[in-house]
Amino acid sequence: LGIACFLFLAVYAFWWFTRQPSLPRLLVAGALGGLALSAKFSGVILIPIIIVLAGTRWVSGPHAAGSESRSIGSLAPTRRTGIKFRHLAIVLAVWLGTALFVLSLTYGVTSVSAFWDGLRMVQAHEAKGHPTFLMGGHSDTGWWYYFPLAFLIKTPIPLLCFIVMGLISMLRSRGSPSLVDKSFLLLPVVVIFGVTFFIELRMGLRHLLPVYPFLIVIAAGGVTLPVRKRATLRNVVMVLGAWYVLEA
Repeated sequence: LGIACFLFLAVYAFWWFTRQPSLPRLLVAGALGGLALSAKFSGVILIPIIIVLAGTRWVSGPHAAGSESRSIGSLAPTRRTGIKFRHLAIVLAVWLGTALFVLSLTYGVTSVSAFWDGLRMVQAHEAKGHPTFLMGGHSDTGWWYYFPLAFLIKTPIPLLCFIVMGLISMLRSRGSPSLVDKSFLLLPVVVIFGVTFFIELRMGLRHLLPVYPFLIVIAAGGVTLPVRKRATLRNVVMVLGAWYVLEA
């Protein structure tokens, strides 16, 4: 649960920074990134996620984040390509440096080598494989469809319905939220699910827990936006909500 919490907060904080760039906001985002790294070794997946999100935001131009975005020193995006990518590099360096600093603090500075030793142990375990069970079958390397199937089986049906409604609402909406803002919810889910197709350690749904906060936010959009306009959808949401509560 720790990695799910801090990974979501780290992505949210970075989105918060891109809306109105400032050094304090960037440092907060970096600190939360460091906590995500220290929560679980799989937290390293946050680094490519942030890099892609930052690149998407800065390449898209100064107005991609909406009217709240404003220039603050060298951290703000600009229209000049060379300067734009230099600023992007500065932002990523500050974010990563802050994250690694917080990571070192959680390991007691002098013991931070234990983190890298742990990563090597996970890599060795990944190469060796792990006994896995699925629908009557046994395997040391698992099945490429293990996590998607586990997600569909273990996730409550009402929540799956809400997620589908949210995705439809998000894809059909135009203007606000912007495509860049949507990427902060969609990209982490896509990356995490994508990685599961290539790993050999398939040992339970807990490895997918970081996707749930993002999916729940998406589901909330599907619940709140359409029901304001259609009574039928409002009734459907009420039934699914009651089902979800009773199932819990």
